[in-house]
Amino acid sequence: MTDAPSDGYSLPVYRNRSTPGEAHPRAPSPESVRIVPLGGLGEVGMNCLAIEHGDDLLAIDCGVTFPDRTFGVDVAFARLDYLVRRRDRFRALIITHGHEDHIGAVPYLLREVAVPIYAPPYAMRLIEDRLAELPPPERPDLRPLHPARSFGVGSFEIEAYTRLKAGDEGV
Repeated sequence: MTDAPSDGYSLPVYRNRSTPGEAHPRAPSPESVRIVPLGGLGEVGMNCLAIEHGDDLLAIDCGVTFPDRTFGVDVAFARLDYLVRRRDRFRALIITHGHEDHIGAVPYLLREVAVPIYAPPYAMRLIEDRLAELPPPERPDLRPLHPARSFGVGSFEIEAYTRLKAGDEGV
């Protein structure tokens, strides 16, 4: 039996069958990989996925969605507080391609935490344009991401590969 996580992101709490009523978190092994969808799961837009391994955290994409303007909201993005609260372990943001639902929230994230951003060259230019509109407090660390070139970030080894989507140079 499980209980709902208190902050919306925690691991489920499993009841110990040997001690009725005593709750304990499921302890991940040091080699475990924890995947936390922060947005874009079951919806169009707001793509953002956190991946944790050991003491390291990566995020893949940081996008927006354009909700119905009925309530006066122009854009919405994932709950970035998960990443901000873990800033000491947040190693990099990896961008897959330059669509707004994958890069649109980057300026909002960089207002809260400085983190290296790896992106394909075209997506990088689009991110630079967005950052010119909403400048972060610190100069961003933008790094090009090229297919077939691997690189390390913390305990992660990243290797991008080419994929085609709407004519951009996504990875």
